[in-house]
Amino acid sequence: MNNKTLLIEPSFSRSHKKNIQPIIIVGMNRSGTKWLSNILCNHPEIYGVQTELDDGIVETNLFGIIQKKFDITQPDDYVGFIELWSASNFFKQTKLNKEIFYQLSPRPTDFFDIFKFVMETCAIRENKKYWLQKTSPILAENVLEYFNNAHVLLIKREPIHTIKSTLKIFIERRNGKKSLYLFLRQIYIYILDEKRIHNIEKQKKAILISYENLKKNSENEIKKICDKIGLQFEKDMLNITYKKNTSFKNKDDRNQIFTKTDEKIIRVLTTLFRMIPFPLMKFMKDLGYKKHLLTKGDKSPLVPGTFSNIKVKYNIK
Repeated sequence: MNNKTLLIEPSFSRSHKKNIQPIIIVGMNRSGTKWLSNILCNHPEIYGVQTELDDGIVETNLFGIIQKKFDITQPDDYVGFIELWSASNFFKQTKLNKEIFYQLSPRPTDFFDIFKFVMETCAIRENKKYWLQKTSPILAENVLEYFNNAHVLLIKREPIHTIKSTLKIFIERRNGKKSLYLFLRQIYIYILDEKRIHNIEKQKKAILISYENLKKNSENEIKKICDKIGLQFEKDMLNITYKKNTSFKNKDDRNQIFTKTDEKIIRVLTTLFRMIPFPLMKFMKDLGYKKHLLTKGDKSPLVPGTFSNIKVKYNIK
């Protein structure tokens, strides 16, 4: 499909896209969100942005840090965001042309509007009834508030394996150095996210999936999900061609992260942290984040007039 066609396709009113339904998968890092996403994106009626480079599903950055860097109600920030985001791997894989964002009227002033527009446009182009994206528990509250008609799937994995897999990545970034702070922090974050997931399950009547159950009987679990969403189960959904997403090279590599004592500590601390009320845990986490912002700062990457030539070309005010 050429760029000219891609430019024309999105020009119809967004109100024509009401029949496209979102599927949002929520889960912690290293809990199986990519695996579940790739299985569901194998369904002929579900669209998702996938690449070999990312081992399948590509998670958007529009739900997080991007929103803190750009104020797209301002022309400079809108143009700057479009020019930079259109160079991202996620956007390139949609095979859309960035010019469409300069032709939209009215111009979107919300990142969720932009994301919805992109996903619905691609789903319609591919003749799909659903689009799928995954996100973290901490971002899910705002995401699900906007996409209030979404089918919400929650996936949860046992703490020892989730924490072990996450810490493996951090340890590699630190050239193999372990840290007591990182160890305790990941246990705390796991329980905080677990509480977030349980809150979402209650509020959104979401489908909760166990990673362990999915691994034990994939077909049975996916059939349940399809039934809940209203999809016909397809056997080929389970045949994922992308490389398995794992933090470990082999079983020995996995076993080197924790000692038996470490695992006992995790079990004790998860039990203790679960006794702390969610509002208090969230307050403590937010307090630490605010302290981080005070020391780091969060400046906008743009200054007025940065993209004046593009604003004039497309009459962006």
